[in-house]
Amino acid sequence: MVDRESNKMRKPTLANTANDSLVRLQPFAEISKQRYWLFGNKTRQLYVEGLSQRARGKLELLAQTPEEFQGAAEELNAQRNHAPKELAERLTEEIVPYLETQIKKRERVDRALQRQALAMANVHIYETRTRKRQRVNYTDDGPDALDYYN
Repeated sequence: MVDRESNKMRKPTLANTANDSLVRLQPFAEISKQRYWLFGNKTRQLYVEGLSQRARGKLELLAQTPEEFQGAAEELNAQRNHAPKELAERLTEEIVPYLETQIKKRERVDRALQRQALAMANVHIYETRTRKRQRVNYTDDGPDALDYYN
């Protein structure tokens, strides 16, 4: 097992093997007293955390939809510093296209589910027998029946 921080080999212990399954969270960007966190697997959410004593540890949702990410990128582009512009470029080049593809996939799955539900609703039950079974009537009360018995 290799220690990720020092790249040195170390012996695995029971305590170390349990900690290897943990994930380290790193901020998406850190710009002038603010950290930007990107969470989510299929849907992305951008949070901002202030680094002051009062605001530390409090996350505020900044963007969740592609339109909100575009708006956040435009706000970051309006700033004078170079670092927010780099973050805005990352958002527009990496995150927004990913979200758009995820939305297309979700819409495709929804359309398939709607087609399947419509097909299930339109199913009619048909009788599978080719011949109808009719009861046999052994007592014939017709006009010919009297001639037969006489």
